[in-house]
Amino acid sequence: MTSSEATLNVLDQNNDPEITRSYFVDFLSGLLPDLESDQLSSSQIAYSIAGMLSSDFAQKLSDDDPLMEIMTIAGELEVAPENTPELTK
Repeated sequence: MTSSEATLNVLDQNNDPEITRSYFVDFLSGLLPDLESDQLSSSQIAYSIAGMLSSDFAQKLSDDDPLMEIMTIAGELEVAPENTPELTK
């Protein structure tokens, strides 16, 4: 099971919003070293983050929640990587 799959399981199964939010923030933080070291491309990381949009956790977030904004931008990067420079400004 990948870390993305494990995170998605937690986001779908945990009913405590604070624990779930903390777990998701840890997941995002864990991607940073992979991005900085070029182990994963920005599109691979965007794909991992965008995959969380289907979680129960994401469905409960308001549109103006910063975590929803991160997932939405990741979804846009995943679908249209040619927009990467504009979206990452």
